[in-house]
Amino acid sequence: MAGVVVGTSGRRDTGAPVRWAADAARLRNTGLTLLHAWHEDVEVSLVLSGDAHPDLPAGTVSAAVHGRPAEALLAAAPDLLVLGGHAGAGHVSHVTAECLRGARCPVVVVPTSGPATPLRGRVVVAVEGAEESRPTLLWAAREAGRRGATLVVVHAWQSHLVGRGLRHPAASVEAQGRVATERLQSWVEAGLGHLDVELHADHGGPLDEVLEHSWDADLLVVGRSPAHAGLARVIHGAVDHDLCGLLPCPIAVVPA
Repeated sequence: MAGVVVGTSGRRDTGAPVRWAADAARLRNTGLTLLHAWHEDVEVSLVLSGDAHPDLPAGTVSAAVHGRPAEALLAAAPDLLVLGGHAGAGHVSHVTAECLRGARCPVVVVPTSGPATPLRGRVVVAVEGAEESRPTLLWAAREAGRRGATLVVVHAWQSHLVGRGLRHPAASVEAQGRVATERLQSWVEAGLGHLDVELHADHGGPLDEVLEHSWDADLLVVGRSPAHAGLARVIHGAVDHDLCGLLPCPIAVVPA
């Protein structure tokens, strides 16, 4: 089942994810599937989806399966998976967490609550390094191109004061900032060539700096964090899950 797949239960709060998925399917000129996974009667599920989501693209397919939602969504093997999430919840649902962890395609989490906001023509992508962020950067650039949007590349860095930097911290941070900006420029040129983009190499924690640039974005794109456990989870964090729990805007999580 290729194309765009959106998980939906037929409730009103799935309207925003379905609309986002429909727009994504149109931009890609590909099929859209509304996929239900629950234990209620299949025929009832199909009727609910049709009533709740009018004006879908021609050829939209609605399917319902019995079983665990995450397993059904992952088994559909889409090119793009779209899910709903609650903005500001601070955490993702069990289904979303499973899909973020197991999907082989990008997963987009769309806020299900709050007023609809006008498009601002900005796609923000968070990068960590040249090689590890290349798939994320390329996907974000293609998505910005589809939308005719400005690509905003954000890299958060933290200072390491040693030697002379301990005596002159402001000068040291400024110098490190110049190095971080040059490094980000080289990453982008290596991944995208000389594509015109907006660059931000910001001093601070990844979550805070990425959030700062995403409140007025149409889409935020991040790479899928490696699985951390115990103390490593506290130190490194999993910025993709944290951002999806806050949902400042729709967020795409791209696997490596």
